[in-house]
Amino acid sequence: MFLNVADMGLGLAAGFAGFVDAIVGGGGLILLPALFATFPQAAPATLLGTNKAGAIWGTGAAFLSYVRRVRIPWKTVIPTALASLTGSLIGADMLWHLALFLAMCNMLGSLMGTRMAMTHGTTFVRRLFIVVVLLLIARTAWEAFGGE
Repeated sequence: MFLNVADMGLGLAAGFAGFVDAIVGGGGLILLPALFATFPQAAPATLLGTNKAGAIWGTGAAFLSYVRRVRIPWKTVIPTALASLTGSLIGADMLWHLALFLAMCNMLGSLMGTRMAMTHGTTFVRRLFIVVVLLLIARTAWEAFGGE
């Protein structure tokens, strides 16, 4: 299967989503609008599932990077992860032809984001968080007050 321009755009969105998600969270706020814009006729549940199919791998890659450097509360993490995995497998509905590609892009972005966060510290994380929030506010205002 060859990727078209729209798929490549989604790959870039997935990579950026993974990068942001690994540092401050909220990567789905980047990839989901891209999926909805690319597939306006698709069922929302399918697009949400496709987003999660890519995001779970990016989150996993970031987790493995952080686990080597940060103390993890395993008694909380393991039951939560098992419950989340079980629920996601039961309700999975996605565009399978894109899921693997988005997962790879999201993982790459997550690994880059993890490295940046660990290298540059909390000041970098706080600043990126503020930038992401301001961009999302600007985007929402644009759409609410006459943008496309």
